[in-house]
Amino acid sequence: MQANKTKKEQNLTVANKFLNGVAQLADNLAARWEDESEYEDINEYQAVLQKAAKEYGISITYMSKCPFGFSFKTPYGKARVTTSNGEISLLC
Repeated sequence: MQANKTKKEQNLTVANKFLNGVAQLADNLAARWEDESEYEDINEYQAVLQKAAKEYGISITYMSKCPFGFSFKTPYGKARVTTSNGEISLLC
């Protein structure tokens, strides 16, 4: 990371890199949750995402059921991903 970037900019850079790497997985999990939410445990989805997040130095801290999404910590801060109608949004 460049030394002149703020912590917020660094957080956004890491969060974007992570999301780009797991976007298809997140989309697949969101679609599955939509179909299987009555039968499956959201914590199982967190475990799957955490495995993918590990290589980015990220920790999944919270899963939301409606809308499907998750919060995570980067080395520089926190971020949140939500999905709705096939769209993925990142909030830092």
